[in-house]
Amino acid sequence: MSFYIYAWSTGEAVVFCFDAPAILESNLIETMNSAMGEPPREAPVFLQSAIVGELTKLYDTSIWTLRDHIRRIEKERNVTGFLDRDLTPLHDLARHIIHTCEVLAVAADTVTELMGDYRPNSGLSCACPGIAGGGLRTKCPHNDLSFWLRLLRNFGLRAEALKARLGNEINLASERF
Repeated sequence: MSFYIYAWSTGEAVVFCFDAPAILESNLIETMNSAMGEPPREAPVFLQSAIVGELTKLYDTSIWTLRDHIRRIEKERNVTGFLDRDLTPLHDLARHIIHTCEVLAVAADTVTELMGDYRPNSGLSCACPGIAGGGLRTKCPHNDLSFWLRLLRNFGLRAEALKARLGNEINLASERF
C-alpha cells in the first residue's frame, strides 16, 4: 500500500492511493466527504490524518481478529489436544503476528515523524483554526494524529502480547511431542 499527497501552493491537495484495500478507499472517501467544516489551510496534514485514521481502524480489526484466533486455540487445548494437531498453522499464525508487530512499529514511527514536523522546535507551527484567543484547537488534524499514534502504539503492545501468548501455545505443544 502506498499513499502520495500532492499539494499546490494554494493549499489544495490530492491524494493518490496505490494497492489499498477497497474498504480503505471507500472509508477514506466517506471520511473526506463527511468532514465537518472546512479542512485546515494545510490540506496535506488533513489528508495524512484521514489516511492514518482509516489505516488504524484496519489495524484495530486485524489485531482483534488475531486475538480471536489465539483465544480459540487456547480454549480448544486439552491434555491430548496437541497430539492430533498439525503445528504448521500455529507457526503460520506466529509469522503473521510477528509481521503485524513490525508493521505497527513502523506505522507508529511514521506517524511520529509526521507529527515531528509540527513541533515547536521544528520551526513550523500548526495553522489549524482554534478557539478565539488562541485556545485549544479542537478540530485539528494534528490532535487527531496524536490520537491515532497512541492507538497504534497500544495495538503494538497488544500484538506483542498476542505473540507471547501464541509462543506459549507453541512451546506447550512442542513439549507434548
